[in-house]
Amino acid sequence: MVNIAAHHSMDGWLINIENEIQYDQIDNLVIFVRLLTEKMHRMIPGSQVIWYDSVTVNGDLTWQNELNDLNSIFFDECDAIFLNYTWTNEKLVNSAINSGTRLHDVFVGIDVFGRGMIGGGGYNTKEALALARKAQLSIALFAPGWVYEVNGSREFDANEESVFRFWYYLRPYLPMHVSCSLPLSSTFCQGWGKRTYMHGQAVSNDPWSNLSMQQPQPTLTHSEMGYNPHQQYKWLHLEDGFLGGGSMRFVGRLPNSGSPLTYRLFDTAINMSSSVYVSYSLKQMHMDAGANLFIYLVLNKDEGEKEKRILLPVEHTVTTIYAGGDNDTTLQCLDDLDIPPALQLPVSKGREYNQWQCRVFRIDMDILDGSILDEVGLMAYTDNEEPLMLNVLLGNVQIISAEDVTLCPSSVMNITCDQVTIDNLSTRSDLLPSEESGAKSLSMRLRWLQPEIMADVTSYHIWYSLNGADREWLGSTYSNKSYITNLDVHGEHGCITFTVQPQYKSGIIQDINKAGTYSFKY
Repeated sequence: MVNIAAHHSMDGWLINIENEIQYDQIDNLVIFVRLLTEKMHRMIPGSQVIWYDSVTVNGDLTWQNELNDLNSIFFDECDAIFLNYTWTNEKLVNSAINSGTRLHDVFVGIDVFGRGMIGGGGYNTKEALALARKAQLSIALFAPGWVYEVNGSREFDANEESVFRFWYYLRPYLPMHVSCSLPLSSTFCQGWGKRTYMHGQAVSNDPWSNLSMQQPQPTLTHSEMGYNPHQQYKWLHLEDGFLGGGSMRFVGRLPNSGSPLTYRLFDTAINMSSSVYVSYSLKQMHMDAGANLFIYLVLNKDEGEKEKRILLPVEHTVTTIYAGGDNDTTLQCLDDLDIPPALQLPVSKGREYNQWQCRVFRIDMDILDGSILDEVGLMAYTDNEEPLMLNVLLGNVQIISAEDVTLCPSSVMNITCDQVTIDNLSTRSDLLPSEESGAKSLSMRLRWLQPEIMADVTSYHIWYSLNGADREWLGSTYSNKSYITNLDVHGEHGCITFTVQPQYKSGIIQDINKAGTYSFKY
């Protein structure tokens, strides 16, 4: 179990035994929990082993719904306990008392489906959370996918509004986890999509799901719920994207009062101790003339000192600059020749990629001045007398230290293949008679080495070229191997060249012409 957790980069184990245990085996079970916890800590620092409130010290399958003498023996040997769901307020108080100094190691089970739960679950899950927080205990939230399961799967992406509503109600009881260090990068991909996009182009029209490819998501804000006079919303958009499975879509009505319309993307707490590069891609679905768009950064330095805001406009020349205050600074994007190689995109056409506008900015220390980056967002402004409508897509945002940008991405090494099979497809029913001759299907496993300098690689993009033709995207993986199945090839003999292109935590993708390759002849 320890080796499995290490191999798959797991955070730990939840031990849930839903059957009775012979009484004479309880001591062995206790030893098992203790050894698993010790070895997990040794192999994976920071990992956790959590015991589920099911089997008791007597071997009975009797859920206690609290921490007490019947299950504390397991709690004492691991990192935490996950309480069953049908607890009462009195049982929460008992659990808090029995935990001693380990108050936060008690996770109160909350079933969003509301089975036997206080409050009944669903959008009223907040009642159960409020009681758990009042007892100062931690929370184990079970089945938050309730929103999708109840509302149906046909319009999966359309349920985003219900998801925002669900989490909005829970927000007062949940801690806010913010980014505290650079790089800060996101394509807003949730690890699934109707297509796959690379630099604004759909490289695959097949739907996919791979949650390990998920990117940081925007901070939930009040603008998604309740009174919203500017019809201001943001949500995941799957019909177009710049990288990954989609993009963020922003709609709203710009007020004619001269005040800006803002959408917070990320709450942060990042010490800006060095110069940075900021880049983003944006596509205007519809925007009335006279509107100006910016990515903005909010900086704070000392208490009592007014916050500073950096505005990074989409337009090269902004005719109307929002004059919000003396502490607002508007920068212009870099010319192509000034963009560092690591941030240059393939074959720029006026800095547009399938109508995606790509911008790169450099912010030096004389502006940052050791401030704390508190917030990143999108802002629209107009000084027109009439309200304007906004409808734009944001494909990605990157904030990277200048030092990291200068590091050249390294190529993967020692690409090899094994488990090769080549099948004759002459009998396949979907081939035309003219295509049958020499049609083959290739399957194999590609593997490669990841140098230490590539420790921050988050994924690899796999491409192939058959007999010198243009490269085609094959897939993406977060591991250092890729399984290729049923790849169609033609002719008795030929050569397939595979390219492995790493993508880093910073969002930087290695130039495909410098990426590692492997040629296979058949």
